[in-house]
Amino acid sequence: MKPPRILYTGLYILAFAISFIALVLSATSYTSAQTSDETHYIYIAFGVIFVALLVLPGQDIPRGMTKSLWVLALFILLSIPFAVLKNALAINRIDAILIFMRDHDLSDVASFGWETVFKPIRTFLFLGFIAFISAYIVQPRKKYFNGTVLGLVLLGACTSPPVNYLWETAFPSKFKSTFDLAGEIAGLDITAKPAHQRNMVIFYLESIEQSYKTLPQTAKAYQPLADFADQNTQFSEQLQVTGADITIAGILASHCGVPFLTKVSNRYRFKQTSKTEVAEFMPSVWCLGDQLQADGYTLSYMNGASLQKFSKGAFLRSHGYTRVMGRETLDEQGVDYRKNYFGADDEFLFQALKTEYETLNAAGKPFVLSMLTTATHSPDGFFDATCMPEDDVVSNIPKGISCSVARTLAAIAHMRALPGGDDTIFVVLSDHLSYKNTLYPDLGNMGDQRRNMLTIADGTAARRIAKTGTHLDIYPTLLETLGYQLRDHRANMGISLFSDTPTLIEQHGQDKINKLFRNNAAMADYLWR
Repeated sequence: MKPPRILYTGLYILAFAISFIALVLSATSYTSAQTSDETHYIYIAFGVIFVALLVLPGQDIPRGMTKSLWVLALFILLSIPFAVLKNALAINRIDAILIFMRDHDLSDVASFGWETVFKPIRTFLFLGFIAFISAYIVQPRKKYFNGTVLGLVLLGACTSPPVNYLWETAFPSKFKSTFDLAGEIAGLDITAKPAHQRNMVIFYLESIEQSYKTLPQTAKAYQPLADFADQNTQFSEQLQVTGADITIAGILASHCGVPFLTKVSNRYRFKQTSKTEVAEFMPSVWCLGDQLQADGYTLSYMNGASLQKFSKGAFLRSHGYTRVMGRETLDEQGVDYRKNYFGADDEFLFQALKTEYETLNAAGKPFVLSMLTTATHSPDGFFDATCMPEDDVVSNIPKGISCSVARTLAAIAHMRALPGGDDTIFVVLSDHLSYKNTLYPDLGNMGDQRRNMLTIADGTAARRIAKTGTHLDIYPTLLETLGYQLRDHRANMGISLFSDTPTLIEQHGQDKINKLFRNNAAMADYLWR
C-alpha cells in the first residue's frame, strides 16, 4: 500500500524545520547552548515551527520558484559564512569577523585545516541545500507556505550579526549612550613613583586559560604552572569581556586599560589591508609603555608571528616600545629562524628571549620585555622540533600547554639566575580564552566557569586574590606592582586588582560590560580620536 502523501509532506516539513533551525542558530549570536535552559528553548522553537507548518491547509498547485523561495535562498547563502565562522572560531560578532577576514587571506584560512574550516563549510552548505529543496517541494502543497517562509526568514534576519550590529549602533542602550567616556577613560594620575625601578618580563601565553587547571585532559600539563601560581601572587577571577577577546585586544587592554574597539567603516583609522600598519594606534590613550618610556624604561616585545596582523607592531611602537621583533623584522635582518605557520616557532622565540633579556639586563637601564607564544593556538597547536605533536591522540593542545609552560618556567629560572635576576618581576597571563580547538567540546561545557590566567612573581609572599577583574585591570595592577601609586588605584578604565575599589565588571557585571563594548561606535571614535 502506498504511504499517504501527507506523510511525505510531513517528512519534508521536518527536514526543512531541522535544517533551517540548525542553520539559523549556527549563524546567530545565540548558537552556543551552554545551559539546559537555552537547549530547551531551541527544542521549543523547532517544535513550534514544525507543528505550525504541518497544520497549514493543503493545496495542489504547479511547482516553481516564488519570491519567497528566492528570498530563502539568499538568506541561506548569507547565513552560511556566519555559521562557518561561529563553528570554526566560536565567535561571530560582525566587527570581529571583519577584522579576522581583513587580516587573513584564503591561504591563512586553509592552514587551519579541513576539520576547522572546510568541514563546517560542507556541513552548512548541506544544511542549506536540504532546507531549500525541502521548501521547494513543500511550497506547492501547503497554503500560506510562502508567507510563512518569509516570516521565518525575517525572524532569522532579526537575530543575525549584521542586523544586531546595525540595531545596536543606531539604537544604543541607555547605559551605552549615557556612559561618561571622558570620565571613565580618565588616563593616569600618579601620586608617587618608585624610588627603585625594577625590571619586568611579561609572558602572554596564547590561549592558555586557568580553566585548563581543572579540565581532565590538560590538568597534568597545566600543573607546573598551577604550582608556580601557588608560590606567587595569583588572580583567580579574571573574566573575559568583549574588546579583550583576541590577541591584540588582550595585549591592548592589559597595557592600556581600554577595550579594543573598531568600527565596520574605516573611520577608526585601522587601514584597509593588513599589509599596511596604522601610523598611530589610539594616539590619545596613555598606556603602560608610554608611562614607563617617559620614566626611562626600555621596552622590548617579541613574537614569532607577523607584527602587521591586527597592527600589533603599530600599537607597540605607538606606545613606548622601541625594540619590536616579529616575522618581518627577522626576515629583514636575514635571520635564519625555524618556522611554523605563524613564523618563528616557540623554540626559536624562547632562545631569542633569553638573549634579549641578557642584552637589556647588561645595558644598565630599567626595562620591560614582553613576548607571545603560539604553541597552543587553535585548532590543535603549532609545534617545533623540540615539541612535536603526538600521534593517535584526540587533541595536541595538552602537549602544547606542556611545552609552553615548561619553556616559560625554564626561561624564568634562567633569568633569575643572572645578575639582577632576583630583582625582576615576572608576569604570566592569558592573552585571551581559548577559541574553538580540539578540546572545545569539553572546554565549552565549562560555560561561565572559564577564567583567564594571571600570575605575578614579584618576590612577595604567595597569595591568592579573588577580586573579579578583566584584562582592563591589569594595566594599573602592573604599575602598582612596579611601585607606582595611583589616585583611586586607577588607570583609564582599569582598577588595580590589589585594591578594594570595585572594578568596572564588579560595578556592572560581565553581561552589561559586554553590551557596553559591543558595537559601541561612540567609544570607538573616542578611543581613536
